[in-house]
Amino acid sequence: MVLFNIENDDRLVECKGCGGQTFLNLALYDSRHKNHFCDEVCYKEWAFKNVELIVEFYQRMNVS
Repeated sequence: MVLFNIENDDRLVECKGCGGQTFLNLALYDSRHKNHFCDEVCYKEWAFKNVELIVEFYQRMNVS
């Protein structure tokens, strides 16, 4: 998963973590699953709530 900021875009997007809206140019973006997050704190809160999904993904991609 790559998280990065998209510059120069002030459209609103919905945060996958909290459901709130944030500007696209400020949001973190998960390019694999096309999810936006308000910020790193919101992403980490979502990750802690979805730890099984993250562990499964990591295992599938990185553990043989």
